[in-house]
Amino acid sequence: MTSDMLLFTPGPTTIPERVITAMSQCASVHHRTSEFEKIFATCQESFANLFALPEPPLFLASSGTGGLEAALRNICEPGETVAFVNGGKFGERWGKIAAALGFSPLELSCEWGESISKEELTNTLRNAETPIRAICFQHLETSTGVLHPVEEFSEIVRQESPETFILIDAISSFACSPLDVRCADIVIAGSQKALMLPPGLCFLMLSERAWQRAEECDSGSFYFNLLAERKAQKRSNSAWTPPISLILGLHEVLKMLAEEGMPEVFHRQDQNAKVCRAGLVELGFTTLSDDYPAAGVTPARPPKNVDASKLPALLVDSCGKRIAGAQDQWKGKVVRIGHMGSITPQDVQELLKDLSCAIV
Repeated sequence: MTSDMLLFTPGPTTIPERVITAMSQCASVHHRTSEFEKIFATCQESFANLFALPEPPLFLASSGTGGLEAALRNICEPGETVAFVNGGKFGERWGKIAAALGFSPLELSCEWGESISKEELTNTLRNAETPIRAICFQHLETSTGVLHPVEEFSEIVRQESPETFILIDAISSFACSPLDVRCADIVIAGSQKALMLPPGLCFLMLSERAWQRAEECDSGSFYFNLLAERKAQKRSNSAWTPPISLILGLHEVLKMLAEEGMPEVFHRQDQNAKVCRAGLVELGFTTLSDDYPAAGVTPARPPKNVDASKLPALLVDSCGKRIAGAQDQWKGKVVRIGHMGSITPQDVQELLKDLSCAIV
């Protein structure tokens, strides 16, 4: 890990030194060369093997939000209904993107810190006035720390509305919490969370059914045309200029994950969450989203004598560790502690010690 600042945030996360070293080689790399194509191909193969994918994902030079837009553009057409679960800022974002693209958003809302019920999902699918082209879920809702049971939701969708495409935002959960990508038609992941890279690279995993739909659908986009991108990436390069430094960093990240082993990675990050929740309760915090706890981030309300809005800056000044505040209705009342990526249970214990000193 870097020695300057440890990021206990829900993303971006701390970048390991060996990944920084790998990315620093980008000054001597050109992307339209056989050397780069070998690195790209290795990343494709390693990624698919590590996460048991039927084919490599698309690597797209974009933030995660761009990945969400690309997914919707290549599946839906103007006027079609897009259902989405709104239980936080990022579930809400699905609806905003759908509206901006001229689709018809259908919201399934739930309280922050909660998830929708299976009955509500079933009733929405059964009673929809128009066919639902796509339904969009968060795996981990980063703003609330809720890990939605998306695999169970997907089973309901497959049964009640088999023509509906299932899209899952796994940007904050991928490589942190197990997810069988076969439960969805498109899964989107991002570089700046458990994959320990800077922002700017997203990963799209499409089912064969989704690719068939993309063939029929006019994406209305030049840059986010996934068919064009797939054609180029089958040659181990990209349609447009790739983020060279991030691909070099990904090459190193995938080595690190393979060395540790994904079962061990998932176990470590699950332990991070358990240590964090238990330690916060000991310090007088009230943990939130306890019915749907995530391995990647823990939201908590500080004791009454502690100002949540000032706590992140206080930790930075006192110990060089950064946690995150909250958004919207939780802003100024809740802090969020990220513990994904390279963070270990020992790192979390050290943070809790510093936190205990900061709140005295």
